[in-house]
Amino acid sequence: MSAKKKTTSFTTVPPPPVYNEKKTSSKVPIIVALVIAAIIGILVVKACGCSGISDADKKMIEFYKDRIKRYPTDPKHHYDLSDLYRKIGMLKESNDEYDAAERLKRDSDDKDRRREEDKLRKLLGNRPPDSVDNNTRTRYEDEKEKERKRKLEEEAKKNEAGKRKLAAQKLVEEARSLIDKGKRDEARKKLNEAQKLDDRNPSVYTLLGELDLAAGDFDSAGKNSKKALEIDPDNADAHYNLGEVNRNLGFDDDAVNEYKKALITNPNHFDALFKLGNMYYRKGMYAKAAEAYTGALRIKPKHVGALYNLGNAYNKLGRSGDAIASYQKSVDNSAKSDPVVFLAYKQMGSVYYNAGNFDDALSASRKALAIKEAADVHVIIGTCYEAQKKIEDAKASYKRSIDIKANFDAYYYLGRLLYNDRHYENALSSFANAAKMNPKSSEALLMQGRTYLKMGDRDKAKGVLEQAVSIAPDSAGAYTELADVYRREDNYTKAIEVVKTALKYQPDSLPAHNALGLIYIDSKDYDNAASTLKNAIAINPAYADTHFNLATVYYKTKAYNDALDELTRVVKINPRYAEAYEMLGAIYFDVKSDKVKALEYYEKVLEVEPNYRNKAAVQKNIGQLKQ
Repeated sequence: MSAKKKTTSFTTVPPPPVYNEKKTSSKVPIIVALVIAAIIGILVVKACGCSGISDADKKMIEFYKDRIKRYPTDPKHHYDLSDLYRKIGMLKESNDEYDAAERLKRDSDDKDRRREEDKLRKLLGNRPPDSVDNNTRTRYEDEKEKERKRKLEEEAKKNEAGKRKLAAQKLVEEARSLIDKGKRDEARKKLNEAQKLDDRNPSVYTLLGELDLAAGDFDSAGKNSKKALEIDPDNADAHYNLGEVNRNLGFDDDAVNEYKKALITNPNHFDALFKLGNMYYRKGMYAKAAEAYTGALRIKPKHVGALYNLGNAYNKLGRSGDAIASYQKSVDNSAKSDPVVFLAYKQMGSVYYNAGNFDDALSASRKALAIKEAADVHVIIGTCYEAQKKIEDAKASYKRSIDIKANFDAYYYLGRLLYNDRHYENALSSFANAAKMNPKSSEALLMQGRTYLKMGDRDKAKGVLEQAVSIAPDSAGAYTELADVYRREDNYTKAIEVVKTALKYQPDSLPAHNALGLIYIDSKDYDNAASTLKNAIAINPAYADTHFNLATVYYKTKAYNDALDELTRVVKINPRYAEAYEMLGAIYFDVKSDKVKALEYYEKVLEVEPNYRNKAAVQKNIGQLKQ
């Protein structure tokens, strides 16, 4: 039990405040009255502390005192009595009981520590714990069990009580064998018989707790496990069972503590190590989870569940090589029909993808699909194809994923590819389906807003972007796109207000800085535009859009040489930036009168983007330059 906070309290009524005022004869009666009131208060409190206790509280006090006599080393009942005393105003007694509970808890912790040290000393000699192999630990446990049986047999020869204990133990062993065979009802009958013969055999309650766990009766499992521990506080299996009860009831911290207690008694307890690893993983403590799984694998080196889970822990720790190795070992030690094989290949595909190893990611994912068709595996394959610029293959994978099972990722990624291909109607449909799969996704709504803008429907764009902001009020992207809507409506004041909100949540957002720069450009505030865009370039000099927008400012202010410098930077960062080539062509055609370079840049526009949005005007300029 965790220690309860000791409270500071008064055992008497505090005296009234003393005022530094000049005494007069007229105040004497008042002072006397205050003193009398204080004395009466003290008497009342003392009376409440002894004779003002209800009959129900008196019974509870006696109950807890009786429990303390019966279980003198358990701090729990001292804590309970302390709480009761505090509730009825007996604060001195409450503090005394609290101190007694704390002393017992410290003593118990010290005993646990000494017990563990003694056991390790016997087991290890002078060797460090990690140097002891599992066979040595197993021999130690076997010897301990043989010694216990020998004592039982000797006691059986002496008296009837000993005979009953030995008979009960044989029934326990029969029950354990029946449990291993899956015959739980028969096992329970044997244990009930054993309990009648020897109600102080901890194994009876431990196995009953195990049966209760299998049946989902966590209340009974907890009671039987605690009963086993009352008899044998060092019962590792009972601690493990109690840990399982707490885990199933959602008391994660208590579960971890019980698994640890099981391991203090038996460091070779595989299940406690394995479940401790699972609990650490669930709590996001991945290093400790990996340590627990590694300990479990020292006991059972080929346990596929521990190998797979260790891979997951390594993956979370960013140790992709170790993760792959663990997943592969889980596959190597599994039967082909084991579900872990599919899961391991799927995870290997994901790890390889995140490491940028797309060929191996595809290979592992295909092995997973050879076992079972799965929508999420097709998504991994689609992302690999996308990374390899195999856009049509990526689309086909996302569509196959949707055919197997409609899912957010496939709809969203497919919509993104369709958007990039300017297939806006199909992209919009895909983003809408993604939003249906996850109505709380601001990303799907954000992409719908962008798509509506590309289609020229500002009202619908504004509607979904406002919805995105309401779902994710700290989403810089949604605010930035919403600001763009207001910019296109020439509502520059509102646009600036909205985009500055985006920058409040994400000060280094390059899209937000660019959006603000565009608003200033459209409102012809070129000084603020240039200043904003230069700040953005300072944040990230390799962002092509920022350089292009700054080039636009220079172009509009007729600083053509500065514009040419920025456009040169744009096409160096992104050689397929069609708009930059068009502006270069315009400067060399209209300003520099360099027809050769103008023609070169205009032709480059259609080379990098054959379906360029301003294609007709570019073709017209090319025609004029060729005359």
